Amino acid sequence: GARRPIPPPRRAAPNLQQRQRTSKDNEEYAKDFFSASRLHFIGSWKARFELICDTLPPAPPLPAVAPGCERVVLHIDMDCFFASVAAALRPELAGLPLAVSWGEASSTHAEIASASYEARAKGVRNGMWIPQALRCCPELLVAPYEFGEYEKAAEAMYRVVFSVTPHVMGVSVDECYADVTGLGDPAALAASLRARIRDATKCNASIGIGPNRVVARLATAQAKPNGMRALSGKEARELLWDLPVRTLPGIGQTTSTKLEQAGIVTCGDLGIADAETARAAIGAKLATRLQGFACGRDDRPWESRPVRKSVGAQASWGVRFALASEAEHFVHQLAGEVASRLAAGKLRGRSVTLKVWRAMAGVPAWAVKGEMGHGMCDNLSRTLSLEQFTCSATRIGHEGCKMLRELAVPPADVRGMGLAVGKLEGR
Repeated sequence: GARRPIPPPRRAAPNLQQRQRTSKDNEEYAKDFFSASRLHFIGSWKARFELICDTLPPAPPLPAVAPGCERVVLHIDMDCFFASVAAALRPELAGLPLAVSWGEASSTHAEIASASYEARAKGVRNGMWIPQALRCCPELLVAPYEFGEYEKAAEAMYRVVFSVTPHVMGVSVDECYADVTGLGDPAALAASLRARIRDATKCNASIGIGPNRVVARLATAQAKPNGMRALSGKEARELLWDLPVRTLPGIGQTTSTKLEQAGIVTCGDLGIADAETARAAIGAKLATRLQGFACGRDDRPWESRPVRKSVGAQASWGVRFALASEAEHFVHQLAGEVASRLAAGKLRGRSVTLKVWRAMAGVPAWAVKGEMGHGMCDNLSRTLSLEQFTCSATRIGHEGCKMLRELAVPPADVRGMGLAVGKLEGR
């Protein structure tokens, strides 16, 4: 095909210009942010996944498992998705170190969002600043976000998976689970899926095979890059045993810290821990689920289309204010975004939640993320219940501003904000 050069970042978006502008400097910051935000694109994928589902018949009940057999679940995960799409659009870049970022190679405060395996081999990692990445790999090529192309590739991947089974659980823009119980040899199915996804997207997918989601996910980690792997529950337990507990899905920094304080450091520790010890550390429900994960069990229900509990919008990059009026104006910008998402989903709700990231005082210099990042923060939230359902941007913004005033965070300390509507119903 014709050579497709790497385009410059979108100059029309102020938050993609070389000199970054914050919400203090740009009255339309939220609009620009959501039009050019990787995190927004990833976070709003659920709505686009539902649109794909709307074009398909409802999924029937999961197939029964034959006596003496186990369920067969595939975990499909695209490799270095953003970078792979950029390379697929430009075949002449095949085999070259490539990364995706909102900034150019000359940017000083732009993070790497996705890096090809060729770039990773040189030490480039997601989340690195571009100057650091260039020190690791001086020949690194940097491509901008191309959200429309990601959306096309993601839908193509999902359509291929749906053509094999109606039992598909969307996880994110580049990742899903598929139940293929009773559909034949799992390895042959996975190999066929990988080839068809490659044909449809020009990108590689790795696939893990297991008796449940947690084992299939672990198998995918073993399969990468560009491979497939099957694991039994027993093999999963053996692999997990010496790995840190944060390897398991659903364990973040807070949960892992609580477990470590209780003497539970590895998955093996968790698997053999006294149930009461684990429950005292993290609560009964979470402890039961995670102890199952550590032993290769996963009893979570299969939800092809999870019920949406809330619709929201948030930003924690470039959020800076000098005056309370600026912060309230930003709340109304978020409210407009939330209202448009409610309208797209034909939804309305009876509660409004405000989240505020408040900068911590006295943090070390390395934890202050320059003029744009949020750095170390306290996360505050308030929720108001409404007497009537609403999808009005004006009403949502009014309630959000009311809660912002109640939180009484000095405007100069605000590093991020989120607004969400819950208790939803269709309209």
